[in-house]
Amino acid sequence: MLQAKPIRKKTPSKRTSSRLKRPSQLLYATVRDRILDDLKKTDLKPGDRYFTEGELTLRYDVSRNTVRRAMAELEERGYLTRQRGLGNFIPHTSPASTLQKNATAKGKYFERGQQQNTARPLVLVLPEWDDSMDGFYSGKIIQELTTLTSEMNLVIQIHNYNDFKTMGDPQGLPIVAIDPTHETILRLSKLALDGAHVLVIAPAYTIPTAINLCDTLEQASRMAVKRFVQLGHRHVGIINHDTCHHDFCQTLEGFLEAHRELQLPIHPHAIVQNYKGKVASIPIDPCQITAWICTYNGAVNLLADRCRDEGLSIPQDVSLICFDGANEQMTAAVGKRISVIRPDARHTARAILTCLQDWQSHDLGKVIALPMQSMKGQTIAPAKVSCSP
Repeated sequence: MLQAKPIRKKTPSKRTSSRLKRPSQLLYATVRDRILDDLKKTDLKPGDRYFTEGELTLRYDVSRNTVRRAMAELEERGYLTRQRGLGNFIPHTSPASTLQKNATAKGKYFERGQQQNTARPLVLVLPEWDDSMDGFYSGKIIQELTTLTSEMNLVIQIHNYNDFKTMGDPQGLPIVAIDPTHETILRLSKLALDGAHVLVIAPAYTIPTAINLCDTLEQASRMAVKRFVQLGHRHVGIINHDTCHHDFCQTLEGFLEAHRELQLPIHPHAIVQNYKGKVASIPIDPCQITAWICTYNGAVNLLADRCRDEGLSIPQDVSLICFDGANEQMTAAVGKRISVIRPDARHTARAILTCLQDWQSHDLGKVIALPMQSMKGQTIAPAKVSCSP
């Protein structure tokens, strides 16, 4: 029979409580980490009793529900075992073996659906800016997921970014949110705490209750600058959009990092920055800057208009690459098929299914970088010698 080891109760203090309520982490996760740190430092042996939920509630000055969620996750990881009516105990098995057992039992979400011959839902939450099944990013992910899940007995449920009413029981429900707003993130966090498996494709938000997939826009921007320099372009420019959006911050950071690595001076007119749809006063100078990165499709039209004003042609005189979906209007404006770097929807769909099939709690909060897809067009060419003053 297990013997309870006496423990000393600690009186909670306001200072301890204030440290726990950090805005960067959910409260239950903070309590979980504090308990885990205490378990690693303690001299308790397998079979010894640990604090009860009531004692931990007093110790950390939090609600019982917060402690219960923290303890449930620690039990799943194998750090504690809970016995009804007796309390919490140090287990005889190691956390690693318990994690493997839980992964085998819980990580077969899709296989269970096949064995039971019942369709299992996959909830896809569309972003506010691309909220249609034909969207240039969301639509492609939907197409790829539909193809990949055709034989998995999986039903994809499409939800608008503000529609969370018909998702059903969140326990074990896989939810994928594309570029959610802050308000949507808060609602997804609540669903994750209730047992949902949440994936977000939004590098601006990292939350401990979800796995984050993001595109490597910074890396793609760095490589684009280096490619232009290899082709002989002396100056590379960027027409960037609102830096309040994380994607445009990434592209600008990659642009700057490439110049630092190459020890290449940045032309005074190289960064044309938009803010909330308004173009900055720095002009687009295609005469001295002969290679451009357009972070959104409207920038292609701006550059094309300036080239026409100066009697220049694309790509003979000026090269460009776009980080947005190239539509027919853009191609018509330039007169060439646009060279594009964009998120790889197929790889994104595969990453989603891989994460959900092998769902493990210790992956929560992880950010998984996704590669970009390079679409070769006809708007990139080597620099002319005469174009480099």
